[in-house]
Amino acid sequence: MTQIDREFESAFYYSPIGFAIVSTDGLFMRVNKFLINMFGYSEKEFLSMTFYDITHPDDLQLGKDCVDDLVSGAKKYCQFEKRYIHKNGETIWCLLNTSIIRNKKGDPIHLVSQILDIHKTKNLEKELKRSNQELERFAYAASHDLREPLRTINGFAELLNKKYGKDFDETAVRYVDFIKKGCCKMDSLISILLTYSKVERDMEESFTEVRMSEVVKMVCESLIIKISETNSDIEWDRDMPCLYTNQNIVFQLFLNLIVNSIKFKKKDERCKIEISCKKDNHNLIFSIKDNGIGIEKKYQKNIFEIFNRLHDRSMEGSGVGLAICKKIVANLGGEIWVESIYKKGSTFHFTIPNRHIIDE
Repeated sequence: MTQIDREFESAFYYSPIGFAIVSTDGLFMRVNKFLINMFGYSEKEFLSMTFYDITHPDDLQLGKDCVDDLVSGAKKYCQFEKRYIHKNGETIWCLLNTSIIRNKKGDPIHLVSQILDIHKTKNLEKELKRSNQELERFAYAASHDLREPLRTINGFAELLNKKYGKDFDETAVRYVDFIKKGCCKMDSLISILLTYSKVERDMEESFTEVRMSEVVKMVCESLIIKISETNSDIEWDRDMPCLYTNQNIVFQLFLNLIVNSIKFKKKDERCKIEISCKKDNHNLIFSIKDNGIGIEKKYQKNIFEIFNRLHDRSMEGSGVGLAICKKIVANLGGEIWVESIYKKGSTFHFTIPNRHIIDE
C-alpha cells in the first residue's frame, strides 16, 4: 500500500461523517468508524448485512428506487432523507448521498454512500411545527377574544350616535368617527394576522398540478376593478411551467406582490407590471417588475419583516403582505428578495425549487 493509499484509507475510516461502500445488491462492503458508532453495529455485523436490513420499513422503496436509478444510469447520484434502525431499535433520521462507481466498460461496480445524521434537526423541526401549531391556536383564540370587545365598542358607538348624535357638536362627531374607524382598522389587522399565522396549515392542504400562468391570470381577473381604477397594465409570461404545489397559496403570493406594485405606483405615471419566469440549475426564478416609487437601498433588507411599513401611514396597507409572501416562499423551499432603484421602480424575485416542476 502506497503512502497515498494509506492516507486515503485513513481519511475514509476516520472521517467525521458516515461513509459506506455498498454492492449493487445492497450488501455492505466497507464502512467507516463514524458509521459504526452512529448505528451501534460492529464492523463484522455490518459486513454481513445489506442496507435494507437496517432501513426503516416505510423507506425501503426509496432505497430500492435509488439503486435502480443509479444502476440503470437514470441518475448520476441520489440525495434524500431516510430513516435507519439503530441496533438498539431507535429510529435515526439521516441525509443520504449516494453515487455509483463503474469500470472502464461502464458496468456498475459498487455504490458509495455518504450518510449524515440529521436526527437532531428533524426533532427540532418537529418541535418547531408543534410550537407553530400552538401559536396558530393562540391566534385563533385571541382573534375571537379581541373581536368580541371590538364589536361591543363599535356597537355602542353606533348606539351613541343614533340616540344622541343630533345633540353632538363637531368635536363629538369627530370622536365617534375615530372610535368606529379604529374598530374597523383593528378588525382588519386581526384578519391579516390570522392569514399570516395559518400559512403553514394552508400549506398542508393537498397539492395539485398548478399552471402558474393560469394563477396569474386568475389574480388579475380578481383585481379587475383595482387594475381599472388605477389605470394599470399587467403583462405576464403565458408559458410559465406547471408545478406540483398548493394553488391557493401561490395565488395569495402573486396577489400580494401585484397589489404591492399597484399600491406604490407613481401618481403621475401609468403603472406597468411585468411578470416573468426563468430556470437555473436548481430553481425557477419568478420576477415581478414595476415602474413604481421604488425602495431606498437602506430599507430593502427589512421590507419582508412583519408590520414593517416604509411609507406614510396614511397610505393603504398594513405592512404584513410582504411578510406573508416571505413565509409562503420559505414554506415552498425558496427565497424572496427585491432589487429596486428609488423613484424608478422595483423588481421582486422569488424562487421555487425545480423539484416542484411537473412539465418542462
